[in-house]
Amino acid sequence: MRNMLSALILGLSVASVSTAPAQPVEDARGSGYRLEEGPNEVGTLDPLVLRDAARNKELQCTVRFPTGAAEPLALVVFSHGAGGDRRAFGELSAHWASWGFVVVHPTHSDSVRLRREQGESIPDVRREMRNIVSKVDLPSRVGDARLVLDSLVEIERATGVRIDRERLAMAGHSAGALTTQIMAGVKVRSARKFGGETGPLRVGSAGDGRIKAAVVISGQGASRLLSAESWNELDLPMLVITGSKDTSMVSDETPESRRMPFDLAKPGDKFLLFIEGATHSSYQGRQPAAILDLVGENAPADIGMIVDATTSATTAFLDAYLRDDTDAKAYLTSDELERFTAGRALLSDK
Repeated sequence: MRNMLSALILGLSVASVSTAPAQPVEDARGSGYRLEEGPNEVGTLDPLVLRDAARNKELQCTVRFPTGAAEPLALVVFSHGAGGDRRAFGELSAHWASWGFVVVHPTHSDSVRLRREQGESIPDVRREMRNIVSKVDLPSRVGDARLVLDSLVEIERATGVRIDRERLAMAGHSAGALTTQIMAGVKVRSARKFGGETGPLRVGSAGDGRIKAAVVISGQGASRLLSAESWNELDLPMLVITGSKDTSMVSDETPESRRMPFDLAKPGDKFLLFIEGATHSSYQGRQPAAILDLVGENAPADIGMIVDATTSATTAFLDAYLRDDTDAKAYLTSDELERFTAGRALLSDK
């Protein structure tokens, strides 16, 4: 595993006369990964309603996709945080789509927007925050993710693009990160609730074998649902993202616990992006003051750096593990992002 911090040594030589050409010098500034808009025009389908007869449910989704693509495309399912909806991480989603990915955002049943549309009165969201978190129905969320994967033909028909069944990933933020971990095969207590097999002490995996890679943004460590052994058999490639100020007033998670999925995971294709100054809500960009007040956060001064680091790492990870891109894999194990952010964003691997 590469060193967590690489030293840049600059040598100075005594002046001398030479006709030899100057040797290229490595750019000390480093670089982001594909931060510019990709070559594809992005189409948006909103809403796409998927129907689940077994659960008597209609699932509202937003789908972003590169229009006119001839080849089968990789697909990412993105799961929002507690109380959120399919609008979450829209800019990151559009960026991925511009680089050739189909991205599907389901709205889960805990969504405040959805609950209000269905006639529920939620007059004061700030006072209701803990109640909103208690409304998170993880088995239902996992069912939503499985429904998306079961509905690829319908998604193809609606978007006009083809989807490669062997190149499917899942990503999520906060409660969506926990949904992602369950789908990725992290061992959980009472796994049968999620359609999995339960092992010793009622701990087992409910993972979906169709998922080939996972992005966990501001996720969860050992808890009532997860144990220190939850990640020790996980073979799936996984990128974990957290930061030094990644806390939430409705959660006991800390920056230290949020990195556990990386720290405790079985080695092999595991990555951690740790961003200095990143808060729970900062990874998707600048938020309205009302939202920050709602979640009890202050906007980081360097929000642009946080977004660039998140965009670089996630895009490189998806390229590496859904496209087998060797340049993307090299970026993930280099110190490019660390140098690009002046040491404030560190990519580690094992």
